[in-house]
Amino acid sequence: MHYAAALLGPGSEVLGFDTEMSVDHDWGPRLFLFLREEDAEQGDGIGNLLSQHLPETFADFPVSFPTPVSPKMRIMTRPLAGPVKHRIIPITVRNFVRVQLGYDLTQPLLAADWLTFPSHALGELVAGEVYHDDVDELLSLSPFR
Repeated sequence: MHYAAALLGPGSEVLGFDTEMSVDHDWGPRLFLFLREEDAEQGDGIGNLLSQHLPETFADFPVSFPTPVSPKMRIMTRPLAGPVKHRIIPITVRNFVRVQLGYDLTQPLLAADWLTFPSHALGELVAGEVYHDDVDELLSLSPFR
C-alpha cells in the first residue's frame, strides 16, 4: 500500500515551539498516515491493526493516549491492558485539508479563499515534517507554502 507519514496539523511540535514543559499536555508520539483516496476505506482497519501491534512506548514515551480530559487535552499513559490508544491517524490529504482549512482540494483555489484560511492553520499545514511519501499527494499542499 502506498502512503505518506507526516507530522502536520495542530501542535506546538509541528511549529517547532516545544520545550520540556510541552510534555505535560497533549504531547506524545503521533503522526498522520496519509492514504490515497482509493485506500481511504482501509483507514479504520489500519488504525485497529496499529492498536493491536504498536509497542507500549517509543523512545521511552508512552504511545497510548486515553480519552481527553478536556476537548483538546490528552495525557500519555501506559496502557494497563489491551489495545494501545495511539494517535496515528489514517486520513487522506483531501480530508486533512478539509478539516484543517474547510477547503476542498478538488475545487479551484480562489483569491477570496485565502481570506478565509486562519493563518495558524496554514502554518500547521506546511510547517511539519514529512517522514515518508510515496503517494505524492502531499505535493498538492504546495500552493499553501
